Amino acid sequence: MKKIIMVTILTICLGFSGFSQEYEHRQLDRLETHLSLIQEVARLGRNIGGWALIGSGVLIGAGGVILAETIPDVPSDDRLMYDIIFAASVGAAVIGGVLVLCLPTDFETLPERFKELPQDTPENMRKKINTGEIYLEKLAHETESDRYIGGGVLIATGLAELAFYLFVPPDSNTNLAYAHDTFLYQGILHCGLRILRLSIKSSAENEYGSYKAWKRDQTIVKNKAGRRSAWPFFLHTEA
Repeated sequence: MKKIIMVTILTICLGFSGFSQEYEHRQLDRLETHLSLIQEVARLGRNIGGWALIGSGVLIGAGGVILAETIPDVPSDDRLMYDIIFAASVGAAVIGGVLVLCLPTDFETLPERFKELPQDTPENMRKKINTGEIYLEKLAHETESDRYIGGGVLIATGLAELAFYLFVPPDSNTNLAYAHDTFLYQGILHCGLRILRLSIKSSAENEYGSYKAWKRDQTIVKNKAGRRSAWPFFLHTEA
């Protein structure tokens, strides 16, 4: 009788152990998938954003040259001021674009660091799972904060541009009047895009939400399997 009890207990323990190891393998694969997707989106966004900044710098420089040619009667002091402004804008855009292209963010480095963690033992696997969950949560919370703070700042900028357009009269010069009108378009664009952006979650937020939902479902399945395995097979009942 004692031998039968020991065999039953051993079988139950082995069943729990096998289920736990299988769950941890699935959990690790899931984390790697979510973090890899975040990494791919971040790399694509970095490349697009960097080249867009460089391109905007080139366009600003070309626009400055064209504007200088179309306004021949500008005093030399004013022309020098305009040249400095355009040169600084071009330099800031180009340098900013190069920096964006050369400096990956946490959204690329953390997933790469996660992939390099060892998983050769059960202990290392659990450590890797814990680290992956920390990374995933950190990236999601970081993008959520950026979404609200950055969106609020740009909405304020858009409102300031609209206020400038409404309350500051345009210059009599045709070209400068056109530049004044750009505040209207930029203000509407900034406000509209930021309001839309505030309502759309980032890739990291979506991946983190998907992982939490999966983990919650797996925990329910695991708990049900654990409760049912605790009984001899002839006493199992459907929930």
